[in-house]
Amino acid sequence: MKHLRITIGTLLASLGIICAADETEQTLKIKGLYIGMTITDARDILNTKVKEITGKEFAIVKDTANTAWVLEPKDDPDNTAVVMRKGLGEAAWARLADTRPLVYDNEIPIVRANSHGVVTYIRIGAPLSDKLFNTADLTAQEFVKQLVNAYPIPTLKTFNDQMPGDSPGQLTVSGWEYLSPLGYKIRITDSKAVTIQAIPKQTQRSFD
Repeated sequence: MKHLRITIGTLLASLGIICAADETEQTLKIKGLYIGMTITDARDILNTKVKEITGKEFAIVKDTANTAWVLEPKDDPDNTAVVMRKGLGEAAWARLADTRPLVYDNEIPIVRANSHGVVTYIRIGAPLSDKLFNTADLTAQEFVKQLVNAYPIPTLKTFNDQMPGDSPGQLTVSGWEYLSPLGYKIRITDSKAVTIQAIPKQTQRSFD
């Protein structure tokens, strides 16, 4: 009779608990974009891969608080995401970008960097994600499955966030996410928007 061996790591993973970094886990790069890259490299990528789709060219500008950097389309002051961002604080804008897909899911990717020019936030909304990956014919579930197969993304777990909406009741945002011990979180909403943002690495956590 064969014996079944289950490691602690396997058991925790099956419960959706993130363990220490797997030695084989790699830095997540999607279409050449990744957390920790320079804002200039991100701009160059957008001005090739994304420009082919949208026809827009991107420039590096200071954020409204003058403490970080963002990429914005050149000569496009009427873009919804840009106008909304300029009217809000950066933290509120980032939160709304993840919770208001009807407003923020458009042809403009969102890339932010810290004051040193290191990218900390990347968002590819819908329908841009479908055009970039050529996945308009896929459901969100099929999109996620193929994304996980194509990139070094461990098993995702589902999320379902409830946040205040503009009308009575709650605004629900759902999808799949993974928090990496390497210092990033990836979220894919059921509209196929992809967000990657910096979080503390596992080695930077302090539980003592």
